[in-house]
Amino acid sequence: SSAEVRLQTSPLLAATGSGEVPKEGMAAICFMQDSLEDRVLACIAEAVQSDLAELRASLDRGEAFLATLGIDSVSAVPLADSISKSILGGRADVALEVLLGEGSIETLCYHLRGLLSELG
Repeated sequence: SSAEVRLQTSPLLAATGSGEVPKEGMAAICFMQDSLEDRVLACIAEAVQSDLAELRASLDRGEAFLATLGIDSVSAVPLADSISKSILGGRADVALEVLLGEGSIETLCYHLRGLLSELG
């Protein structure tokens, strides 16, 4: 898988020369293996102070719009900050307009994939 390829070429592995993962690199490797949707859902759960399982259940019921999941003008600010830091590595900001209105998990992930592609 692509996560395995990135893992094999990771600077964390190259830095040790032994092929062993430094202890501080384990979180980064676990992070790489999560899907983008999972990472976004974790950020949303934190922003709206909701249980991740409840958000997944909402998605299973077809409630994929961010507003339905609890994103409003108050929670959009910490969500944008969380996504910027945890998914974009602090290299880009997420516009509040992307999080408000008729946005869905799918459109947010599409937007983030575009940003990640631009960032390289």
